Amino acid sequence: MKTRDILLVVVLLVMMGGYSGLYMYSASKVVIKQVYIGDLSDVSFQGATLNGDIEIFNGGFIPVSIEKISYKVSHADSGEPLVSGEILGGEIPAGKAVNYSISNGIKWAPTADLALKLITNEKTTAKIEGEVVLAKFWFMDVSLPFEKEIDLTNYLNQIIKEQIEGNIPSDLIKEASKLLGIVGII
Repeated sequence: MKTRDILLVVVLLVMMGGYSGLYMYSASKVVIKQVYIGDLSDVSFQGATLNGDIEIFNGGFIPVSIEKISYKVSHADSGEPLVSGEILGGEIPAGKAVNYSISNGIKWAPTADLALKLITNEKTTAKIEGEVVLAKFWFMDVSLPFEKEIDLTNYLNQIIKEQIEGNIPSDLIKEASKLLGIVGII
């Protein structure tokens, strides 16, 4: 081998090592800035649609690839799963934030515990948790966990109110509201 060829190989190895170092540094600077749950839509006794965003920021010097974002939603108290999902990732430019949208139908089964919480106006929450998986780069495997609670109380109380008003005669509602008005459902 000529000296020029050896020099070229050394330069390429140094560049690859430098890029690997920059990528590892940038991957270590990726953070979840916010998990935002905007609202629940299409709320009914069967379930609802969860809408929100996950904002991910790359504080590094070069773009970083996100392989996927996996998440699950469960009842906060019982841990009973409601739904799970995955969002395909993409590239996050250096120094920029990217929002990934969540929109997924969740189903809840009416349980005695949930019914009791609704009747007593106790706070009812769900928990969304998951992880952002960065694309693997040789030996490096980085993931970022996230978790957020969602208060379902107002949504579920609205369902009950609509069902009562739509299915029970108004004079009976007035009597029931005297009893249930104490807990704020009607």
